[in-house]
Amino acid sequence: MKYVVLTGVLALSGCGQLGLPSLEGVPTASDPQDLGAEDPVLEAPPDVEVVELEPPLIEAPVVVEPEPVVNEGGLTLTTLGNAAEPGLWLKTPIVTTEGRGTIRSQETGKSVEVTLIPIDAPATAGSRASLAAMQALGVGLTSVAEISVQVL
Repeated sequence: MKYVVLTGVLALSGCGQLGLPSLEGVPTASDPQDLGAEDPVLEAPPDVEVVELEPPLIEAPVVVEPEPVVNEGGLTLTTLGNAAEPGLWLKTPIVTTEGRGTIRSQETGKSVEVTLIPIDAPATAGSRASLAAMQALGVGLTSVAEISVQVL
């Protein structure tokens, strides 16, 4: 290995005697003042129109505020909710905020005012009513009752 390195050094030292061109006087990247001193200035041919380009305009994005959801009510299939939870209430995906409303059984025609409580479910999911609400509507506690919901 020692002889290979020594042979390379000796071969390079003899390059000057072989008549190879020298790199003396050639500007290098470490000498930036000499690199651009003799660059020609580029000009457009006389028959070409030079147009300066303006930077493109970037418009601010338009922010569209969602319209507030209006709780109007609707029809829902309802089953008995937690019978141990007291009160007159309906947990339903029909509403998005808790509030007062009236529910009416499509079967019996009876109605009752309840607290409407939103649940996180698709709007087509069913609802759950309190024991007291199911009794006030006059529907069977094990039935699936179709009721209409009206937000007050």
